[in-house]
Amino acid sequence: MKNSSPQRERFSPERAYRPLVSPPSVEDKDACAIYASVRRDATPSHEPVELALSSLQKMLHRAGNVDGEGDGCGLLVDIPTKIWAEEVRQGGHNPSLALDDAFAVGHVFVERSQDLEKVRHGARELLGKAGFRILAERVGAVDSAALGPTAREEEPQFWQFAGLVPEAADADRAAFNLKVALEEKLGVHVASFSGHTCVYKVMGNPKVLGSYYVDLSDERAETIGKKRFYMGFSRQEFRFI
Repeated sequence: MKNSSPQRERFSPERAYRPLVSPPSVEDKDACAIYASVRRDATPSHEPVELALSSLQKMLHRAGNVDGEGDGCGLLVDIPTKIWAEEVRQGGHNPSLALDDAFAVGHVFVERSQDLEKVRHGARELLGKAGFRILAERVGAVDSAALGPTAREEEPQFWQFAGLVPEAADADRAAFNLKVALEEKLGVHVASFSGHTCVYKVMGNPKVLGSYYVDLSDERAETIGKKRFYMGFSRQEFRFI
């Protein structure tokens, strides 16, 4: 017997979910998406980064929207040592220091209302007093044109730095303590400061994320893949209020 009932409409996982009727409680009904990738051979490659971005795009139905833009997504990956080795070399240092156990990288967001050079000066003093030796810095390694109108209005200044902590054996604790100190004393948002990983996040969808950060489209940005790739953080993580 032929089924006369209308077929249920199929929804694309790559499109934002918009329920016809709002659930009684968003907190009870909705959840963010998390994607994880692991390379069995533990060989660094750029492939996991590309795979993460495409996989997050397929889970866009789990993300929210702010004025028609994605409410946020990000990647937690291994430090792209090949990129930083070149930055360290251009800074007049031995590029092999990027492979040192004491090597760490910080990603910092500074509000547009703040004086970036003043913040960087204060950060260098704070880091120097703690024994951290800066080897290389980058400012604005992003493509602002990739952002939507709302995100562009709230876009912070992006500052990256890399260097050596005093003691390699205590690198994680040192980086964490410096992260807290930078945020408390300078009023910035430190997205990541670690000797192992770094975070790239944005107010927007995964396609925006991949286009916004120059590093993520760079073949030298390699990761083993034993990291998290996530969607749906609060928009305040991009506004840093």
